[in-house]
Amino acid sequence: METAADGFDRLAKVRLGATLVVLDAEMPGMDGFEVARRIRQDPEFADLPILMVTGLTTQTDRLRAVEVGINDFIAKPFDPTELQLRSATLIRASLAGQALKRHEADLESQVDRRTAALRKGQPDGTP
Repeated sequence: METAADGFDRLAKVRLGATLVVLDAEMPGMDGFEVARRIRQDPEFADLPILMVTGLTTQTDRLRAVEVGINDFIAKPFDPTELQLRSATLIRASLAGQALKRHEADLESQVDRRTAALRKGQPDGTP
């Protein structure tokens, strides 16, 4: 687990590799909403799970969190077990999504190969 001193530091550490980002809405330098928005701007991190733990609890805050791409929201004070469970759930969902994307790419590749073979006159689709 990597910690960050402020929003800029958190954003820089995402590039080092992360399976989950935990943010507070009120961070020095750059707030958590802006950090999440910038993470989502990079296609490489479009599916990286982001969890916000914060004292901000209004409906407006939650809506803003969703709008910038935050996946889940926990209000302070929080239960460490809840944080652990939600983090694990987000990571599992992210890994499942990655596996699905790999499977879809494999299927597309198979379709492309078989289509090319059929165009060459091989009716069974073998190259």
